[in-house]
Amino acid sequence: MKTTTFFLTFVFLLLSASILAQPNVILQRESSGALTLAIGLATAGDIQVDWGDGVLVTGTAGTTNATANITGTVTGTNTIKLYGAITALQVTNSGSTTLITAADVSNAPTLVKFTLPRNKLTSLDLSHNPAIIYVSVYNNLFNACALDALYTSLPTLTGAGSITIYNNLGALTSKTSLATAKGWTFGSGTVGDGTGCTATAINSAKSKNNLTVSYLDRNLYVSSENISGEFELYIMSLNGKKIEQKSIKLDTNENSIIPLGNLPVGMYFVNLKGANKNMASKFIVQ
Repeated sequence: MKTTTFFLTFVFLLLSASILAQPNVILQRESSGALTLAIGLATAGDIQVDWGDGVLVTGTAGTTNATANITGTVTGTNTIKLYGAITALQVTNSGSTTLITAADVSNAPTLVKFTLPRNKLTSLDLSHNPAIIYVSVYNNLFNACALDALYTSLPTLTGAGSITIYNNLGALTSKTSLATAKGWTFGSGTVGDGTGCTATAINSAKSKNNLTVSYLDRNLYVSSENISGEFELYIMSLNGKKIEQKSIKLDTNENSIIPLGNLPVGMYFVNLKGANKNMASKFIVQ
């Protein structure tokens, strides 16, 4: 009997570790410091939070419509990982220099409300969130292509749903009809005319150094308008996994092509490190 009990306990621990190995929500922040998240579950209870140092701590969440604040200190990688069947997520006090720059909710199928206004999000994929009915991302950095991609990822509703996107770079030139056709209503009456996105722009991003990266047909294309030389290329997933590392040579206005194969849907970060220059950008796989 003792052997059986020990075995079942061991299996339970293995299953628990497996579940915790996959965070349900991942947030990337600009820098370290105190942060408060308002979290809700279908029924109030505990979740696990990694504030960036790999250590799991317990926080008590509220409900979908009555969230509870969980406060911690972002540190280490500045990547916050949340473990739990989260239904509501809201950033309540991200400072002006410590904003959320990316969010991965692809492993949060129970998510109903996503509220991250006044941050620095440039993209959001909700294709894995069939229960979502409320999205607020006003005052972020979405261009028209990124907003069109967001609308495309939204589920088709049978009831009411609201999305608020004003004061984003591409709000008025995004194709808001992509969302209204699925039953979504735009907060503050924002209407985009659909003129802002070209067919290929959705997978491209430029940095301050005019670094451009594009993912197309399983290849990454890297170029710069005014930077050339030898660089070490690093490609990382949103949760910090290294996808690729290799040495490349940049020639002004010519693409360096890096075969990557099929990548899962999500956001990826690109870093190029040279003798006297470090550059960063990102790309989205839809």
